[in-house]
Amino acid sequence: MSKNELVWTSISGNGNYSFWNNKLKVNGGLTYLSNKGTAPISLYGIKGGADFNVLKGMYASLSGHLQMRNDDSDFSLNTSGFLFSFRYNF
Repeated sequence: MSKNELVWTSISGNGNYSFWNNKLKVNGGLTYLSNKGTAPISLYGIKGGADFNVLKGMYASLSGHLQMRNDDSDFSLNTSGFLFSFRYNF
């Protein structure tokens, strides 16, 4: 039997800011995740988005993320995505 110990380290930060009396809210963040085990890997991420108050209680939202993967042999895109939605708060 062999022992495979994995040690993960992560750090992240997020922020948001409002404009025009909270009519527009923007947000963003950065992430870092690293594994120093037998197959070392690092993941770097960035995300952002905005909520716009279209009418009283109705919001249009746009968000996206991008995550890059770095291992011993390659630096490549790991995941990405965008989401656009409308919502109504009762």
